[in-house]
Amino acid sequence: MASWNAIQREYETTALSFRALATKHHIPTTTLYNRSRKWKRSADVEEQEPLSIVPAEPERTHSASEGATLGISALVAYLNKNARNMNLTDHIRASTALSQYSRILASQVAEEDTTENFDLITIDTRELSASQLAELKVFALKMKGQTG
Repeated sequence: MASWNAIQREYETTALSFRALATKHHIPTTTLYNRSRKWKRSADVEEQEPLSIVPAEPERTHSASEGATLGISALVAYLNKNARNMNLTDHIRASTALSQYSRILASQVAEEDTTENFDLITIDTRELSASQLAELKVFALKMKGQTG
């Protein structure tokens, strides 16, 4: 049986989502939601930053590949900060964004002369999901095939 005092304490002192908290304590999300209506989260609990891939004031870019590179950098910064607390919807959004950025970069490389030198992008892959890693691997293989 669930210890509602412990669940309430955890809800009020952490930034865990309803889904994560319900899963952790093996209770239905709707039950947790209904009971938590009377609970208050502490003001010092740091809420998860909303998923924002594009900076509030984006820099003006001169090409699609520069925009995609900027987007990947913003996505990596977001993932490094929030990956552990993201819900499924945010993971899907991040994965979709990474996929789109990768496609833009791949299409730009295909259109350009492959003998040119390209800037390298450093990505900390420890915080990426399996689908995001798969997208990066596909992109890397495409790049290797075009330059090799």
